[in-house]
Amino acid sequence: MNVTKIVCLPDLFKGRFSRQKGMFDLMREPILQGCGIDIAYPPTVRKKPSALLAKFDLEKFLALASDAHGQQRSSWAAPRASVDYLFSCLPEDALVLSVDMPPWLEQACADHGYDFINITTSPLRFARDLYIAVRCSNADTLKKVGSYAVKQEEIRLEAAALAANVRMHKALVEEEGSFHFDDLDDSLIYIGQAPYETSLQTPDGRSLRCDDFADRLQTLCQGRRLLYKGHPLVADFAQQERAALARITGQPVALCQQGGYQILSATEDLELTGISAEILQEAQWFGKRSHMLYQPAVPLAGQGESSCQLYQQVHFKDFLSPAFWHQLLAPARLAPIVPEISVVAHHHARETLDQWGDYSAVMTWGRTLPYESFLRSGGLSLIQRIESLEESAAERQAAEGENHFSRSGKLVILGNGPSLKGFDLHSLTGADTLGMNAAYRYWERVNWYPDHYVCLDDQLIETHAGAIHDMIVSGKVRTAFLIAKILNYYPDLRGRKNVFFLESFKNSSRKSAYLRGIRIHSSIPFKGTTSLEHTTGAFAVRYAAHMGYADIAILGVDLRYVEVIPEAQHAGGIKLVMTETPKHNPNYFFDDYQQAGDKYNIPNPGRNLHVSAFKKVAADRQAYSWKTRIFNSNKESVLFDESIFPFVSIEDFLRNT
Repeated sequence: MNVTKIVCLPDLFKGRFSRQKGMFDLMREPILQGCGIDIAYPPTVRKKPSALLAKFDLEKFLALASDAHGQQRSSWAAPRASVDYLFSCLPEDALVLSVDMPPWLEQACADHGYDFINITTSPLRFARDLYIAVRCSNADTLKKVGSYAVKQEEIRLEAAALAANVRMHKALVEEEGSFHFDDLDDSLIYIGQAPYETSLQTPDGRSLRCDDFADRLQTLCQGRRLLYKGHPLVADFAQQERAALARITGQPVALCQQGGYQILSATEDLELTGISAEILQEAQWFGKRSHMLYQPAVPLAGQGESSCQLYQQVHFKDFLSPAFWHQLLAPARLAPIVPEISVVAHHHARETLDQWGDYSAVMTWGRTLPYESFLRSGGLSLIQRIESLEESAAERQAAEGENHFSRSGKLVILGNGPSLKGFDLHSLTGADTLGMNAAYRYWERVNWYPDHYVCLDDQLIETHAGAIHDMIVSGKVRTAFLIAKILNYYPDLRGRKNVFFLESFKNSSRKSAYLRGIRIHSSIPFKGTTSLEHTTGAFAVRYAAHMGYADIAILGVDLRYVEVIPEAQHAGGIKLVMTETPKHNPNYFFDDYQQAGDKYNIPNPGRNLHVSAFKKVAADRQAYSWKTRIFNSNKESVLFDESIFPFVSIEDFLRNT
């Protein structure tokens, strides 16, 4: 095929044309230099020449469509009168060049005998830059495009490089303690889409929903837990779709908080499903199995495959080159003087088309350069000013007694060590109380709950999330101090004023707070903290001081752990799982504190973490001049042996302090 006339035609029924106009603009000069053809402009560009015949009037085209009462108008169908009018204005033997070509226009080209080339971005978005997907109605032209097609070996290399990149940075943020990723093993992840996406539309005008594939989803879920990753721009619809999936499958559907490439790069055994989401086409390149319930919007040709129904992928640099268009459309002409732009930077297509998707997370998530760039361009000064204002406000609030979560000036922090066995919790009158972790199992039996609750262990959150959520929403505890991992299971906790997150506090896990959309708190008791002394007991003391308590007594914190009891089994890293409920548990004040199936972490992995964490609390209290006094009320504790805090009996604390 030797082309002499080209007409630019997007979907004329769409109201937004910026993407299509931009793509035509990118092609105009390379086609002119490579083929000697001026493609002009699409008819949607006002006051610019179009390659359509002069008689074409866009308003008339749209009016004919509006007058066609009762005729269906969607991406699949258009009123016959408007289509006939449009094609009466096409020059003979012209090539129709389209961007994101709708099915109605493709069918009209076939009906009226016009060849077309459709251009869109490839659904494979993980390479160093976007690929451009090209589909041709002419088999010879398609074969020429195939000579430029990206090799499958290169695509695999791109996927492997990205996967290694993502896995490394996931490991780094976990080692820093700033984020803990959920285990995705044995999961089926449903990828949601926006309900208005054209790939969900069927030729009969319906928009597909998960209910249309209920039987298939029930089969796919057998033996796997179902997770849901919704579209970020349609929160209400995503909530409805998640509820529908739970109804269809008869199982709870937790949110999957990881990004698309974090999922695809994961080492866990997982599968993906969805109606027609692009990530389902990317999955195979990362060795992941996916189940597309309908059909892809952009079906891709395999290596050596040539079909006018499939798209070939080419590099963006080739798409911009005169030589590419010369070979496709006008090979009989002299070759262009400049075959291509010599150097095209990585992400040139992403930058130009502003199409990043989940790749933006790969470039920015947990990375040092964007964060430090912000700090060095005035961000550090801004942060310091905000922190100063927040600390002043917090100090003033504490001094004026504005803490609505405390009923007295003193607090008893309850650990779960054996020394607490037989202690009457109902005797703790005259002071507020704070309890932690899985002790709620005992509180239920004695009909007693503390004022405040703390759990900062990711494995305990995974095991006890439901019970923790119940204590909060039922009002059994007045406040809770947690890690943000619980939002994976109960995102409604994010908006509660009485729920605080470890990631919120200064120098604790600030990256995670930004990623989770959690408010940052400036707090003197958390000043100077790092992940190295992150334990639930020690940080419970910091939390109590943050709330403004003048006096704190620590009871039931023994710090004499048997690191791995016989009923526990290693589950990778520092994780343990209980294989059976112990008849006697030497670490806790009631024997079934841990039960079969419970997950938890080794208390002191490789060093005496808990004792060091309390020593750091004592040092920071002095260094940063906390206004809170801290006492140990347990003679059986290492806190007593090493005199980390002064001793005051619990009776004297409640009576006199």
